[in-house]
Amino acid sequence: MHTPLTRYNLRMNVLIVTAHPASKGFTHKIGNRYKQEKEERGNVVFIMDLYKKKYAQPFLCYDDIKKDCSPTSAHKAIQEKILWADEVVFVFPIWWFGPPAILKNFLDQNFTSGFAYKYNKNGVRSELLAGRTARIFATADGPRWVYFLFSLSASMRWKHGVLGFCGIELVSFDIFAEMFKRRGDSVRERLLRRVAERARAHDSLHMKKTKTRK
Repeated sequence: MHTPLTRYNLRMNVLIVTAHPASKGFTHKIGNRYKQEKEERGNVVFIMDLYKKKYAQPFLCYDDIKKDCSPTSAHKAIQEKILWADEVVFVFPIWWFGPPAILKNFLDQNFTSGFAYKYNKNGVRSELLAGRTARIFATADGPRWVYFLFSLSASMRWKHGVLGFCGIELVSFDIFAEMFKRRGDSVRERLLRRVAERARAHDSLHMKKTKTRK
């Protein structure tokens, strides 16, 4: 049974969701650095690579839910990890001004009615994942000014239309643009130091958090 996070129980369960098919790419370096920083501070971290076969899920369907759309073993495992987590970190590349299709399908399949949110008979929504926080790290090849503008709308979408809709508080949204220029190890290490700073700052944020998640 998972113990709710309180000011008296500061150890965090951290779920890192990565969505990039290149296992040695920078996306996974971001995830691993965040994991390292959190574990050094006594937190428990689990990385979920959506391109691993055990997390494969078909596209959402509705035609005959009982016959054709029964939940897979991946569905149950993923939702259990979401419930386990105090913090969910998404790491992905920006393709066609959005996340990879595999991440969108992850949201469609798992952030479902009755699990992430629900409506009562009067149409009032309850946020079933309240009390959790999230961070997003995204990579892109385009110019920084383009992704600065893009981040304004993208962060609003994630903050209010996706995570906030379910009660998860988005605390940061970082886009590392012009990655095609950032080839050197020293340059990329500076980006990873920012990731580490986010991880350390988030510990401080949770130490100030006193609301118990039910």
